[in-house]
This record gives sequence, C-alpha cells and structure tokens, in this order.
Amino acid sequence: MPGSREVKGYAMLLGAAALWSTTGVASRAAVMCGSNPWTNAFMRAGFGALVGGLIALSGVRVRFLDARMAAYGLLLSTPLYSAYLAAVEHLGAGVAAVLLYTAPPIVAVASGPLLGEPVTRVRAACVGLSFLGVALIQLGHSSSGGFDLAGVALGLTSGASYAGVILASRALVTRGWTPTEVAFGPLPWAALGTGLAAALGGAL
Repeated sequence: MPGSREVKGYAMLLGAAALWSTTGVASRAAVMCGSNPWTNAFMRAGFGALVGGLIALSGVRVRFLDARMAAYGLLLSTPLYSAYLAAVEHLGAGVAAVLLYTAPPIVAVASGPLLGEPVTRVRAACVGLSFLGVALIQLGHSSSGGFDLAGVALGLTSGASYAGVILASRALVTRGWTPTEVAFGPLPWAALGTGLAAALGGAL
C-alpha cells in the first residue's frame, strides 16, 4: 500500500493535471470572446507573477532576480505559453494539447545525458509509442481539416519548451531550489517576454 506522502503526491499530480487541462479550453473561449493567444499568454504569466509576488510578501523565499530564473522565464516559459496558446487557435485545444505532450518523450530521452537518469528499454518503447500516437492523431486531424503547418510548428515548439521546463525544474530542485521558487521565480520574466511578444505582434 502506498504511504500518505505518496498518496499526497498522486493527489497533487491529478490536481495539477486537472488545472492544466483547462488552459487550452480557457484560451480558446477567450479568443472566441475577442481576445488573442498572445494577450492570453501575457495575462497568464502576469497573473502568475502577481501570485508569486504575494507569496514572496508573505515571507516565502522566491529568488525572482536570479539569472537562472530570468533565463528560465524568457527562454522556456515565454515560448511555452505563447506557442501553446497560439497552437490552440490554429488547431483547437485537443490537437494542440497532444502536440504539447510530445514533451514527456523528449524528457525521457534527454533525462539520460542531462540528468543522469537511465533510458531503459521500457522507457524507450514508451517514447516510440508516444510519438506514434502523436503522429496518428495529427494525420487524422489533417485528413479531416487540412494540414496546418504553422499550427503543428507552434504545437511542437510548445512541446519542446515544456520539455525544457521539466528538465530545468528537475535540475534546479536537485540543486536545492524549492518547488515554490521554481514555480514562481520565472513568472515575472515570462510576463516580460510574453508582453514583449504581444506588443511586437500588435496584440497589446
């Protein structure tokens, strides 16, 4: 039987998955109401940064000004938020989410050389099946509605960025950073990056 800590971990994982699953749907709904994906990405990062600021004001340590947080927010979180929500506009929430979840197979492959985690045969088989599933779903989508190259490129960019987020988060936590710091530290920088992208695109 799993211990209470493990049960808590699974509960948090399911909660995170449930919350994450609303991102594409909410962005799609916002676009239908007159917004655009670039503004949505900025608002997402901006509100997250505000929450992080409140957490820091409560006395919890969050190293917003660390160079690693700046790099994380600008180089990983910014393309993740912007590309994913733009892919939702092109492909719909379902297909965009499938392309986003090319991230776990990328992580499975990259975690060996980058984090020292072995790639077993089972893991390699799962990676292959994951990419096959993504390809089949995209082929089905293309046959019914045409191939949207820009949408696929945005979806794959979001997947690669998400993989980078996972790998960077794991590396930082193993070096003593807290999950709270890793979750909120990059967000002001992501707000800056997505805000600049939205402004340059005429969305703000």
